[in-house]
Amino acid sequence: MSATTTQGKAFDRKLFGRVFAFTKPYRRIFWAAVLLTLVLSLVGVVRPLMMGWIVDVVAQDYNSLFQTTEESSWNAKSIAWTAGLARDHIATGAWALVWAISIAAIVLLFVETIVQFFQAFWTSWLGQAVTFDLRQRSSTPASSGSGCATSTAHRSGPWSRV
Repeated sequence: MSATTTQGKAFDRKLFGRVFAFTKPYRRIFWAAVLLTLVLSLVGVVRPLMMGWIVDVVAQDYNSLFQTTEESSWNAKSIAWTAGLARDHIATGAWALVWAISIAAIVLLFVETIVQFFQAFWTSWLGQAVTFDLRQRSSTPASSGSGCATSTAHRSGPWSRV
């Protein structure tokens, strides 16, 4: 028995160009979705950095606290470190920095949630609109030219079509 295999290009530039032409009526939505995708990728990098800043601020005196601890067990060292950290850093104001970074991280999380909602909404809407236009074009008899058959409701934005 011989198995038939289909081989082809992983990316067909000509086909991509033909399908991409259907996004032209939705240029604003398309670029808004691209922009929001870039914002989401940046936010995805910033939040872990902020958590690293918190760890760096809190653990900056880690070695000095261990040097002043006479106990050798890990549990006693961690208790002494925590007690010393709370005592030493409240006076120096480092906890204010920890709280500020924590609040900024929480605000950033809310912003990320809102941006992610609109990015998902607009990319989904764009995909549905392009699919609709492709189906409309394939159901009409031999349309002339390379333009796509779009309705005016699609062109006005995702909030106009129910």
